Amino acid sequence: MPLLRCRRGLHLYVGTTYVYTLYREHGTTLKVTDFHAQPERWGPTFQEEITRAQLPRLLAGLEQGQTLAYGGLSVNLHGVATAKGSLTWPEIEKVEIAQGYLVLRKHGKKLFWARMQVKEIPNFFLFLALVERLRYGGPRQDA
Repeated sequence: MPLLRCRRGLHLYVGTTYVYTLYREHGTTLKVTDFHAQPERWGPTFQEEITRAQLPRLLAGLEQGQTLAYGGLSVNLHGVATAKGSLTWPEIEKVEIAQGYLVLRKHGKKLFWARMQVKEIPNFFLFLALVERLRYGGPRQDA
C-alpha cells in the first residue's frame, strides 16, 4: 500500500499495490504484481483457488488442536491472539479491511482491538477465510 509521507509525519493513502507471492512446494517463489494488467480481475481467482485448496487442511489442523500463525496474529479454535492478548470468537464484533489494514474490533469498544497492515499477514486470504468460518460456523469442513 503506497503511502505519501507529509510533513509532521502524517501519512496519506494514495492507492493500493497488488503483490501476490506464490510459494511452491520445493521452496521457490513467484511474485505476481500489478505490473500485469487488471490485478483486480485475476487476483480474486488466485485467492479463491488457493483458499479452496488449502482451507480443508487448515481446518483439520485446528480440529486437532493446532494454532496457526499469520505474522503477528495466531488463530485457534478458541479465538485470535496478538502479542498483547487474545479474543474469543464471540468477542469479535467486526473484522474490517480499510486502506491496506486489517482491523479487529471488540464488542463494546470504540477503538480497534488490533490493527495490522495486510501486507504483514502471510496468506492473508486464508486467514480471512478461517476467521469468517470460525466466527460464524465453527471449523466443520462441510459447512
